[in-house]
Amino acid sequence: MPDVAYYNWNLINNHAAAQLGFPTSPPLKSEVMNNYEWNAHLIISSKVHCDMNIFYNYFKDQLSWGNLTGIWTPEEIEGILAVTEGVDGMFQNLGGEETAWGSEFILNYWDAKYGACSISYSYASVGEELIQRTPLHILKLNYQTSSLNDRVNLAFNYVYHCPMDNLKNPPEDAWHESYLQSNHQLDLSVSFDVTHSVQFYTSAHNVLESEFPPITFQPDKPFFAHLGSEERKWYFGIRVNL
Repeated sequence: MPDVAYYNWNLINNHAAAQLGFPTSPPLKSEVMNNYEWNAHLIISSKVHCDMNIFYNYFKDQLSWGNLTGIWTPEEIEGILAVTEGVDGMFQNLGGEETAWGSEFILNYWDAKYGACSISYSYASVGEELIQRTPLHILKLNYQTSSLNDRVNLAFNYVYHCPMDNLKNPPEDAWHESYLQSNHQLDLSVSFDVTHSVQFYTSAHNVLESEFPPITFQPDKPFFAHLGSEERKWYFGIRVNL
């Protein structure tokens, strides 16, 4: 079900519609999602492991924030907004059924001398009416290593995703341009154990300064999704175990 704070607009708009003698929106139905997953783990050697994941999701009666035009006529909407002085939107059921499926392949390598490395590739296919979008192809590379008797630790994390060309009829300027191009995100981190109880660390996020939309939630700007940040960010800190 939708967040209570935003669901209030359903109650407010319907109350105004009833006062004006307009029909009210039908009650919201609960979303239905059935999820099926299959996972396999293969040990090739003491240093090499493989993982394979496959998923299939079924959706029905998805909840989405939509304009009032899906419920009332333009004249009725004008009257309702005059009473509520609110926003032209409320939660609605999209109706119908949709599916999404995909897979991920992960190759893990570990060596006491050289460190640990993980490479993964994932593919996802989503239905045209699904609210959430995802790149068809995602590639990830993670590497960690230590030196000086495990006192110095290095980590490298890289993510690539292809353009989101599966957007459903995107209107002009409706999607942030970064969705329509491939993106590369690189994070680096270094830590140093001064003692068993004290550790200094630093990390750099989005080293390549890829144009990922900022992390925020703005209903009137759906293209600002939870993907990351356009700027490179540095973090410094100290950990003390008491």
